[in-house]
Amino acid sequence: MSGSRKAKYLAPCNSELNAAHHVFQKHFESHFEPLPQAQEEGLTTQNRANAAQSSDSSEDEWSGISGDEQDTVEVVDHASKATPPTQAMGKQSGPRPSKTSTSKPSLPSQSLPEDSRTLLAQDLALHRLITESHLLNPSSKLHTKPFSQGRIRMHATDLRITSLAPTGTKSILAQDKMPMTMRKGIKAAKKGR
Repeated sequence: MSGSRKAKYLAPCNSELNAAHHVFQKHFESHFEPLPQAQEEGLTTQNRANAAQSSDSSEDEWSGISGDEQDTVEVVDHASKATPPTQAMGKQSGPRPSKTSTSKPSLPSQSLPEDSRTLLAQDLALHRLITESHLLNPSSKLHTKPFSQGRIRMHATDLRITSLAPTGTKSILAQDKMPMTMRKGIKAAKKGR
């Protein structure tokens, strides 16, 4: 295909980049504090590279950590309120007053009528607690090794699935067809516990 040619990419000139950078800088400074002017504006990239190389060669080798400083433990309390943001981060003048009123609400929260959705969710949670409470009984056979291999979770899931399945459906944990050697191994493991 002799007629097709790719369009040449023309890089924007340096003055266009500087103008765009200047516009963005002015916009940023209008919303926030002015940016500090760089002290090394006069250095070109070559001068910066030369300065970095000379400083690397003039530095002494690292001699390790000095033992003069004492190790201090910094305790951070995440339960307290967050620290106020710095003034450079936004235009907030101070902490905002809370909009909560000091007067007590006229209706207590317990007297509000509950909708059917929350009642249904509470009923389902209570039903699950009642049906699965025997799993948490410490005298059951499931507690030979507490929470080993997620056994209690597995039995709770089995109870939920069998309650949703049609009547006469067997448990997912009950397996009728199994090789005799596996069955003997399971029985031997139960006796060993």
